[in-house]
This record gives sequence, structure tokens and C-alpha cells, in this order.
Amino acid sequence: MFKFRYLLIVFLFTFSKQSFAQTKSFFEGPYVGGAIGYTTYKTRFNDPVNGPTPLDWYLVFDGGVFKKTDNLDGKNINGTISTGYNWILDKNYLFGLEAEASSGKKIVHSSTKPGFATSEWGADINYIANLRLKAGTIHEDKNLFYLTVGPAMAKAKYSAGFTSGVHPISINKTVYGLSYGVGVERQIDDKSSMKLEYMMTDLNSESKPYPNSDGTGCYYPRDGVTANCIGPSWKTKISSIRIGYNYHF
Repeated sequence: MFKFRYLLIVFLFTFSKQSFAQTKSFFEGPYVGGAIGYTTYKTRFNDPVNGPTPLDWYLVFDGGVFKKTDNLDGKNINGTISTGYNWILDKNYLFGLEAEASSGKKIVHSSTKPGFATSEWGADINYIANLRLKAGTIHEDKNLFYLTVGPAMAKAKYSAGFTSGVHPISINKTVYGLSYGVGVERQIDDKSSMKLEYMMTDLNSESKPYPNSDGTGCYYPRDGVTANCIGPSWKTKISSIRIGYNYHF
């Protein structure tokens, strides 16, 4: 009798373990991954008081015509690392959380006009990181189609001024925003999958007052009020299409 009970317990344990293994989705649980992408960077530089005297900042001009805006655009091939965890709902629906970090790019423009000093303005995005929610559907057990969205942050340095060193403007800080995108992932073996994603990151606008020649104070007070000092602004958007690999534990 004891032997029969022992065999029954072993049988039930083995059967339940196999049944669980068969029903567990490949995409369920923790994973790590990486990707390589073609990325474009678009920073809108706005110079609100550029123009002839008394609005004589002279940072942006083209063919002798003063401009109040300039597009700091660039592109590169960059790398991304990520880690996350997925939960399966009702077998074919997925909900997940993913953290990601990727490299950035530096873009600088300059202008030189006879009779004026050479000026430069730029955007240096050192890295981008985000924490995103993921929601999708699983088809034929091996294919995952998903949407993803979450808060983003980037280490950025925005700068403007003259190459002679006067009137320097520099913003060196963490800039926040939002990342969102779509993707498809396919299982290729028991532990691995490949993915294709399109991601967008929209960073918040940053600005700083025009300083005096020594870099301090307020050079352009709005309506004569120093507390309302006028200055340039930068607004960055990043888009990337990339292919990657995930390892599932």
C-alpha cells in the first residue's frame, strides 16, 4: 500500500511538472537583450531675439539673412541594451515591463559672417534611457506583436555662443520625456528570439537666458525686467528602427 501511494505521488508530480512546462509561454518571464539601430536625431534650436540691432545675437544666419530657428539634425548607427519581464494573460496576451539604455550623438552648427564673430550652437545627447510598459498578442506560440510606451531620460548638453568665448550658454543636465513604439518578436530556439522595433523618444524643451559677455547675468531682459530674461531653447526628438536579440531565462 505504501509503495502504491509513493508511485502515485511520483506520477502526479511528474505529470503536473510536464503539463506546466507545456503550457508555459516562451515569452513569459525575465529576459535580457541588445539591438543595433539606424537612429535619427532632430533638435529644434530657437533663437527668439536673433536679428539686426538691437536684437543682435547673430547666432543663426544664412546667406546674410538672420534666422530665429535652426534644425540640428543628425543620424548614426547606435547600440541598445535592455532587460525586462513578461507576464502572460489568458495564454495569448502579454503584459511586460522593460528597461533600456542606448547611445546618442553630438551635433554642432556654426556660422561666420564678415564683420561678425563666429558663432556655434549644438546638441550633444550622450545617452538615452527609458522604462516602458509593453502590451501585445502572441500568435502561433512563436510570434509576438506589441506596443510599448514609458518615461524617458537623456543626458544632454545644449550649448550656444561665440567661438571667442563671450556670451557662453551651456545646459548640461538630465532631460526627461516620453518613449513609445511598436515591435515584433519571434522565437528562434528554446531560449532565444529576434526582434524588430520602431521607437520614438520625445524630450522636453530646455532653455536658458542669454548671459552677459562674461557668462553671468541677463543680456536681454524682457520688457526691461531682468527676472524675465530671454534666451534660446532646444527641443529634441529621436527616432530609431532596429533589429535585436533577446535571451529568455
